[in-house]
Amino acid sequence: MKKILLSLCLAASFYANEIEENIQTLQPSSLTLEYLKTLPKNIKRDFFINEYLKKNNISNDQAYEALNLIYNINNELFYNFASKFGHDETFAVAQCMNMKNSDLVDSYADCIVNGLSLKKASLLSSFDLNIIIQKTKDKYPAFTKKIKVISSAIPFTRLIVQDESNFYDIFLNVDSSFREKYFNYKLPKRTFEKIYKNKKSLKSS
Repeated sequence: MKKILLSLCLAASFYANEIEENIQTLQPSSLTLEYLKTLPKNIKRDFFINEYLKKNNISNDQAYEALNLIYNINNELFYNFASKFGHDETFAVAQCMNMKNSDLVDSYADCIVNGLSLKKASLLSSFDLNIIIQKTKDKYPAFTKKIKVISSAIPFTRLIVQDESNFYDIFLNVDSSFREKYFNYKLPKRTFEKIYKNKKSLKSS
């Protein structure tokens, strides 16, 4: 296992060094949409797209075209896109996505829903989660329902009565430490059978 981890670390290091060397040889003027389109669609191209969005004085249309080239978007990429796209509402969403948890708790419902992932939510205190529930329950009941699972006294008992979509969304997207602490229980037979049937239907589709 140690040898495998060492190999992965070395591979990641070499890959990062390769990207860094490539970006140093490129001037901002060389990072064009035409150049980006010649690259394979992968995380390496995403890195260059991010640099393109950060370093170039580009139009709204160019920013949107770059967005369509992204393989796997993250908060930083979306923020850099929004800052060049020139659309106030889009930029507001990006700002919410990059807010700290403490700032999101003090924010308004729209910003909370855009910026608070289930992973972030599972790191908050029950007091903060209750504030979020009060702020979002009227406008975003589906979002609030998931937060109530995380904030409950025994989250596992609330999780297993959720529909399949919410069950998977919550279980897979909370922080790993939260999952281990609160969801590490034997599933009731009925819940297990529901998951098993869903797994079979996914395979046959």
